Amino acid sequence: MTECPSCYAYEQEIAQLKAQLQRLTADAVPSTPITPMTTVLALSGQQEAILQALWAARGGAISSSALTIALGMASSKSSVRVQVCRIKAALGAGCIDNRYRAGWYLTAHGLKAVATLMEKTDD
Repeated sequence: MTECPSCYAYEQEIAQLKAQLQRLTADAVPSTPITPMTTVLALSGQQEAILQALWAARGGAISSSALTIALGMASSKSSVRVQVCRIKAALGAGCIDNRYRAGWYLTAHGLKAVATLMEKTDD
């Protein structure tokens, strides 16, 4: 908290606008087949976006650069690696792998695990 009353009011207004923007953004995010499953796995929005991209690629590799661009300006290659590691931990060993110079991909085991989780959340 700052000592200046007008600065404090400005910070409060920014906080309120950020909260309002988050609510509007959350309402605008389309539900995908992955969404219910990511709720079960307790994945963040970025992790959900990464898993959605990997699922859409159906075993094809997606580069860290492409995932960084897909996630927006607030992310970096290192944050993508962190998010992928967290998804790997949530899905289990052997579900996501990395091809040198090609990128991340869902393995056959990972594709099966995601499909199984999606079926369970449909019920």
